[in-house]
Amino acid sequence: MQKNIVNKEKYFDGILKSLSNATDLFDDAEILFKLKRYPRAYALYQYTIEEVGKASLIYNFILHKKYEDQNEQKEFKKQFRDHKTKTENAIGLDIMLAFAVPDKKTKTALMFQVAEHEKNIKKINNLKNSSFYTDLRNVKFILPNEIIDEKITTEIQFVAQTRLNVAKSFLKMGMEHFDKLKQSAKNIDYQKMIDNPPEEILELIKFKFGLDIKKK
Repeated sequence: MQKNIVNKEKYFDGILKSLSNATDLFDDAEILFKLKRYPRAYALYQYTIEEVGKASLIYNFILHKKYEDQNEQKEFKKQFRDHKTKTENAIGLDIMLAFAVPDKKTKTALMFQVAEHEKNIKKINNLKNSSFYTDLRNVKFILPNEIIDEKITTEIQFVAQTRLNVAKSFLKMGMEHFDKLKQSAKNIDYQKMIDNPPEEILELIKFKFGLDIKKK
């Protein structure tokens, strides 16, 4: 019976293990990158992002949901195995970083990156698959290194490193102050946020949908 008890510490363990595995994946990707094995390095950088997304997904679940509820746990397990959901949760870390940095240009760059990655989640996942397998396009066979080069790999390397570092920092703080943050989450006035959204969210809406909404 003891094994079936669900508490936040078990989820904290999942967060820490996901971050630990993400770190290992990133380190392995760095080895391949230095050897100029860009397709395989790309895949491991993307897996790093997905593992970071797992850690973020776990934390968001226990922060905002009734994690003791079996129905909530069932839905969580389904999301935990979904590549798109994990990537989306990792993208959310860029938004958190944008709130934290004071520099306007950096905020704008991060929001642009969020919008671009949200638009291209399917493409990013397809590139991950292309990093391992010979592809067939218009009756032409294509090797992974004909699709994934140093430039593409360098771009995802930066994203993976940024999100991993942000996740380690934010989630460590989030676990240390979890009880207070969970109570605060219950008291968030979402209607107020909708009526007067933060500047960072307005930037995201502009990049994602082309809508320039003026702050009240």
